[in-house]
Amino acid sequence: MRSAARLSDTAMAAGLAAATAGARENEIAAAVHDAMLRAGGDLPAFAPLVRSTERLRQEHTD
Repeated sequence: MRSAARLSDTAMAAGLAAATAGARENEIAAAVHDAMLRAGGDLPAFAPLVRSTERLRQEHTD
């Protein structure tokens, strides 16, 4: 559990760092995936959902 938590923290930190003005949702998601995999994680069964405030209430959409 601690290892999974460290991976999650690493991935979240990368996502937050990538969430700059003008960043696209897919760029942020790519940063999350990249950090997670480089830190030793596996492909997640359920991909992280990254969406703007305008789309926040929309679950599981592109």
